Amino acid sequence: METTQNIHTLVIKHRKGKKTQTDTYRFINEVPLRDGKKALKVNWCELISTDDFDRVIYQNSFGINNFITQYNVTDIVKVGRARWKIYCTRAQF
Repeated sequence: METTQNIHTLVIKHRKGKKTQTDTYRFINEVPLRDGKKALKVNWCELISTDDFDRVIYQNSFGINNFITQYNVTDIVKVGRARWKIYCTRAQF
């Protein structure tokens, strides 16, 4: 795990059949949504999935109110992706 200016990075490589996929999770807590002292603060995370040739397969980010750590970021992204998929399939009706 790497930290740059409070942005944490977690990289996980896994095989999908004959191919290797790299999932890069980045997250930071207590980020203001806008400028100013009274700005609402959220916790932000991002997933970038790449293939063997470093081509981006998937990229998305989420803002939530749950505290994000290296231990729960993968679960938070899974839930976010599932909610997004449900929303998009229902919006097609």
